[in-house]
Amino acid sequence: MRKITTFIMMFTLVAAISCGKDEPDPNQPVKIPSVNAVDLGLSVKWADANVGAENESGFGLYFAWGETSVKENYSWESYKLCGGSSTSMTKYCTTAEYGKKDDLSVLQPEDDIAHVAFGGKWRIPTEEEWKELKENCTWTKKLKDGEFIGYIVSSKVNENSIFLPAAGGWENASAHRTGTTGFYWTADLYEKSCYANVFFFNNGGLANTYGSRSFGLPVRAVTE
Repeated sequence: MRKITTFIMMFTLVAAISCGKDEPDPNQPVKIPSVNAVDLGLSVKWADANVGAENESGFGLYFAWGETSVKENYSWESYKLCGGSSTSMTKYCTTAEYGKKDDLSVLQPEDDIAHVAFGGKWRIPTEEEWKELKENCTWTKKLKDGEFIGYIVSSKVNENSIFLPAAGGWENASAHRTGTTGFYWTADLYEKSCYANVFFFNNGGLANTYGSRSFGLPVRAVTE
């Protein structure tokens, strides 16, 4: 399953170019609205909106994994935690094949945009916490004008829910699959240090997969 969903992710991020809405402007200061914690009866509480979004339906801002600012181009050349390539990692590297080995595999607070934005115990969820959300909530497709735009995620133990918009992602200077596909960062490094774990969804379902750390993806925060 992971191989299939990884192929889907890589293909859509490379080949499917959207109209480019929600394009980040690096020349403007980043304004990140506050979020509310929603109790879904899980081990952590989930934010009611993406980092940088004005409301639950907003796509929010896009960040490379371990970066805390938006930019014009999401590539290895612009990625701050490497030396310009996928084999020159300068932080979060578990094998020398991919750069300077430090055995860090989970984002530290200073590199976690959810923590930087909201403080306290807010952070990017781990892969296991995304799995918990997937397996212990009811996922209902939300449509607009007959088109899929994301999932309403409802607790099985109370009446609370959150909405996860299909916010797509960025590669290089182009937006991809905005409005049709969801890619959300986890806090965990994948087994190959140039990738990080990603939670993926589209009209066809949900999956835990991984993607290049240089991609610009949205973030949904959690808190304990």
